[in-house]
Amino acid sequence: MMARSRHLVRRFVQTVRGREPTPNDLEWVAGRLSSAEKALFDRMTATDQAHAVEVARLTECCGAGVDGRTPDWAIPAALLHDIGKIESGTGVAGRVIATIIDPMLPARIAAAMQSAPGMVGAIGRHLAYPARGASLLGAAGSNQHVRSWAAQHHLPSAEWTVPVEVGQLLQSADDRAS
Repeated sequence: MMARSRHLVRRFVQTVRGREPTPNDLEWVAGRLSSAEKALFDRMTATDQAHAVEVARLTECCGAGVDGRTPDWAIPAALLHDIGKIESGTGVAGRVIATIIDPMLPARIAAAMQSAPGMVGAIGRHLAYPARGASLLGAAGSNQHVRSWAAQHHLPSAEWTVPVEVGQLLQSADDRAS
C-alpha cells in the first residue's frame, strides 16, 4: 500500500510538471506496438505517455518473467496498462478526486456515474479505466495478456490471469516509475 501511495504522489508531481516523452522514446515505442496499439498510445496525454515509457523500459531492463525471459507481450502491456484513461475526460483535479473516492465508492455507484454529464461522468469513466482500456485493446487486436493486464493491473495478484511472475515484474515497474 505504501509503495502504491508513493507511486501516486510521484505521478501527481510529474503530471503537474508536464513531463513528456522524448523523440527517442516515441521511436522506441513505435517499434514495440502494432499500428492500432500505437494509434491508441498516441491518444494518451504526454504525461501518461512518459509514464508508460518509463514503466516499459523498467520492465525491459529489470527482469525476466516466465522461464527466465520477458515475454513479447510484456512491453506492450507496460506501455498500454493505463490506456483506458484516454476516454475519461478528466484533468488533474478529476483524477485526484477519483483516486480519493475510489476506495470508498460502491461499485454500482461508480458504474452509474459513467453516464452522468460533466465532471461526475468523467470521474466515473476514470474509475472504470481498467475495463475501458481492455475493451479498447480488444478492438485494437492486442494480445490477450495485454488486454488482461490493462483490466487487472490494480487487482490483487490472486485475481490476475497473466503469469504471476510477469505481473509482478510489470507491477514493480509501475510502482517504481513516476
